[in-house]
Amino acid sequence: STRLKQKLSSMSPMEYTPVLVLLKDRVNIEALDVQLYSQKANAQFRAKTVIDALMDKARSTQGPILSALENKKLAGKVRSYESFWITNMILVDANAETILDLTRRTDVDQIDLDGLLDYDKPVSRSDAPEGIESAEIGLKVIKANKLWEAGITGAGRLVMNIDTGVDGTHPALSARWRGNNGVPWWRAWFDKNGSTTTPTDCDDHGTHTMGIMCGRTTAGDTVGVAPNAQWIAARTICSSPHTSNSIAAFQWAMNPDSNSSTTNDMPDAIGNSWYDPDIGDECTSIYVSTLNALEAAGIAVVFSCGNSGPSGTSITKPKNINTNL
Repeated sequence: STRLKQKLSSMSPMEYTPVLVLLKDRVNIEALDVQLYSQKANAQFRAKTVIDALMDKARSTQGPILSALENKKLAGKVRSYESFWITNMILVDANAETILDLTRRTDVDQIDLDGLLDYDKPVSRSDAPEGIESAEIGLKVIKANKLWEAGITGAGRLVMNIDTGVDGTHPALSARWRGNNGVPWWRAWFDKNGSTTTPTDCDDHGTHTMGIMCGRTTAGDTVGVAPNAQWIAARTICSSPHTSNSIAAFQWAMNPDSNSSTTNDMPDAIGNSWYDPDIGDECTSIYVSTLNALEAAGIAVVFSCGNSGPSGTSITKPKNINTNL
């Protein structure tokens, strides 16, 4: 990628940088998605077919490059590496010489920096009065209340966000965290770089966005679109908000219980209010195959459009991609 070329030009021989290496041999996820639609595949068959295909592809193709990386690690040229299967990709923390060697491999499609993400910060903040309305004004503007009247409230569904975390003790959210409803915490909470076993928020942004998704107080003040849904969450946009952390969260979301035959652990939808400020080549980036894999598995991926509008081309990356109609 352009930003990786710039980074390599300024690196010293002793310096390491994390990169994402996308392999050429990948599941044709768009074709598989079309096939599953034509078969009218149910949710369970769809998820298992997609997850097994992605895992099998990574397992059958990554051996040679992982072996080479292990040798480089023993030689001190690679600090660490991690395999992904959500798309056929490997995170590598290596020196410039090793990264340039990787570009010459015939099994490599593209390499990009493991970029630092940021979240879509609110334009302004103020405390909101609690309990004075049955629902926030914004919910009525989008007519969520009409869905509630039709019996669609999120009951029986599972939502997730990838953000700064969630305050698991918040009165509008705590009762419906999946970890408080008979599920082990590791199937309901993902913290890539931390040691937390219950939801926490390193800012307050993730608590806010989860509230938009499904917040509701016991007093009956509804702030979320799906107030009866349960939720799970991933904390990745904190002190080290690298792309790979969010990729890992997406992968976890596809199979939290490590059993591809189950779907009740998978979120129905994942909310994202973050962006990659420096990415280029976004139409062919590593995000494309990752997001298409989630959709093919049956998970709706929803991104905020950002706060940079309303002018043209102001939707922040990587959510400004369009695979098909």
